[in-house]
Amino acid sequence: MPVGENIRTRRKELHLSQQQLADLLDYKSKSTIAKIEKGYTELTFNRIESIANVLNTTVEYLLTVIRPQSANRNMVLTMDELPSQNINDTVPQKPKVTAVVLAGGRSTRNHQNTPNQFVSIKGKPVIVYVLEAYQKHPAVDDIYIVSLSGWENIISVYAKNYGIDKLRGIIPGGDTGAKSVKAAVEWLSAVTSYEDIVIIQESTRPMVTEELISNTIRCTEKHGSAITFESMNEYLQFIKNDESGLQFVDRSKLISIQSPEAYRFGKLHRAILDGIKVQHAFDETCCAMIMYNLGRKLVFCEGNRYNLKIVRQEDIKFIEALLEISK
Repeated sequence: MPVGENIRTRRKELHLSQQQLADLLDYKSKSTIAKIEKGYTELTFNRIESIANVLNTTVEYLLTVIRPQSANRNMVLTMDELPSQNINDTVPQKPKVTAVVLAGGRSTRNHQNTPNQFVSIKGKPVIVYVLEAYQKHPAVDDIYIVSLSGWENIISVYAKNYGIDKLRGIIPGGDTGAKSVKAAVEWLSAVTSYEDIVIIQESTRPMVTEELISNTIRCTEKHGSAITFESMNEYLQFIKNDESGLQFVDRSKLISIQSPEAYRFGKLHRAILDGIKVQHAFDETCCAMIMYNLGRKLVFCEGNRYNLKIVRQEDIKFIEALLEISK
């Protein structure tokens, strides 16, 4: 039965070491994984099912499919499996940068039938402004779009008409922002290294700039993640409390989260796997809240006050004015 070999192949596709997989499965050491992969350990169906869940695949795949390793640069040996060699002989690979554009939502606050990401501003769909920003950025290698059901063909037409040739795939969206992020992470797990950078971008922020994308990438390279934000210290803030009236909030400590946000893929993938393991609901509106609720450290990177999100009709008018000024 090829299950051991398939587990090894899938583990390496996800760039997990034997010890990392052992930790995810609550085994004491990597030697247990080594025995499973060599076929020395007989596995029950329930155990195979558990391994399949952790490796983000199916039982059928582990039981019946054997795939040869690809020559793709993402298919690399983990450190505990490398043959003996001089470490100076290896040449580090530049991490790939992938942009994931979230376009799976349908706003209820714009009082129109067309979702905000597909509304036209000055003759161009909002999502196209976002896609063009990532298409033009020299550090971005690939673009994926998480799409609202029924709009996939329209997105394909946009990509063709506006020359978005970095687009690699259109992923079915979830019914929450978090589930759309989860779907993207599951999709990317077969083609993305743990050291690669994944940028999560809302499709309804058409003013995202090259500078903002660059700052997010630099922060992620240094800290492993980056969440853009706008300081709220220009405004006096209160919390309304039905019992005690108003509570003053120190405005110097308030920030408003924006997108893009970015993560080393390993950090993001492990968080999603941990969420699945504890049956997390994934009902958050953004990736930052997934990470926060799963106990991950958040790293913030200052954004741009003009990086506006389209929520209501008046936002469209404001962005039209900004685009006119920026000509």
